[in-house]
Amino acid sequence: MDYDNKTEAQGVWIRPSKDVKESDIPELNEELATALKGAADDLAFHLYMIDRALARYKEALALVQPHATGRIDIKYWQGKLPGKHPYAIAWKCLGPGRSLPLPKGHKKSKAGSLEQRTSPKLVYGAFKLKTGGLAKRAKRSGKFLESLEKTRFILGKVDTLLTMRANVVENMRRFRISLSKAMDHQNAVMQEMADELDKLMPEWRAYAESRYDELSELRSDHIKLLEQDELIQAKRGYSFGGRPGKK
Repeated sequence: MDYDNKTEAQGVWIRPSKDVKESDIPELNEELATALKGAADDLAFHLYMIDRALARYKEALALVQPHATGRIDIKYWQGKLPGKHPYAIAWKCLGPGRSLPLPKGHKKSKAGSLEQRTSPKLVYGAFKLKTGGLAKRAKRSGKFLESLEKTRFILGKVDTLLTMRANVVENMRRFRISLSKAMDHQNAVMQEMADELDKLMPEWRAYAESRYDELSELRSDHIKLLEQDELIQAKRGYSFGGRPGKK
């Protein structure tokens, strides 16, 4: 009987490999990655649909309001997330030669300011309005009185859309922050584990090698005893694992 071919069936200690097999390395979960990308695409498309609705109400505001100071509009600016995001703004006339306040960190150009001061053109500035109660911000004087109710109705819808959009964007922003913090912490923990494994794996490999050598010697002695016993049984007329045979 060939005992060497039964090593795996007998559960013999197999010599450990120093390198991880390629089949043992997990692959990227493509299904999960696709699902996450799909969720991100769905969110971006949802915001796009809100922006399309806002674009129609922006047109409506332009139709019902006179082109004068105090007119409410929708304008896009950079926000907390990448890309531009919509805000309700009010156009106000700053007068001839006036200029808007410069953002922090920007220096005023003397040549530019002089040109604006000497220009007879009226300068309009866009001022952001907070969401919530936009309908109350509609101007109630002069030519605006004629279309006040229409403007308030439109601003109510705009307020709802901007609030909906802001909630989605804020949830995305908080999720990105919390996920980034969690991943940073987990990456640090995994790095500690990797450094620890780098120190322990040589010791464990040496232990496995010594066990392999020890068990190999025991297995060799055991096989010799089995072969001797098989010869004795054969002489007595027995086959290994069978009934007495006849000569």
